[in-house]
Amino acid sequence: NKSKSFFELWFDHGVNPDNETYAYTLLPGKTAEQTAVYAANPDISVLCNTPQLQVVKENKLGITGIVFWQAGTWEDIAVSQLMIVMVRESNGKFEISASDPTQKLEEAVITIDRSLTPESLDEGVSVSGGKKTVLTMDTSGAMGRSFSGSFRQ
Repeated sequence: NKSKSFFELWFDHGVNPDNETYAYTLLPGKTAEQTAVYAANPDISVLCNTPQLQVVKENKLGITGIVFWQAGTWEDIAVSQLMIVMVRESNGKFEISASDPTQKLEEAVITIDRSLTPESLDEGVSVSGGKKTVLTMDTSGAMGRSFSGSFRQ
């Protein structure tokens, strides 16, 4: 009979907390000393942490991770429904990746409020545009996998 190992974490917010938040970074495989060094100079910035939207930027790599808990907008990116989006901009390139964590959507739409020229798109991603770039992803049967696109600005 094999036992499974697991990790459990909780935060005691006291009795009847109201509008409390927390944020943490997972550092798998780090020692206590390595964690202390990271904590003194973390690589991330929490840009937004609300019940509707969570946004974190990994500073060294320049990658922004966005969790849209509902349709909404962060800066110049708007989504049609709940989804996870990752964005990286560097050297005139705009890279975006998105997934449906619910695994229930048939289609997901991302509108980027700028004109971008596609360089490469995953199968299942179509683009239309003009002043705005609209990505439509066929998420039916994707089982939560990510869809990506790379663009020139």
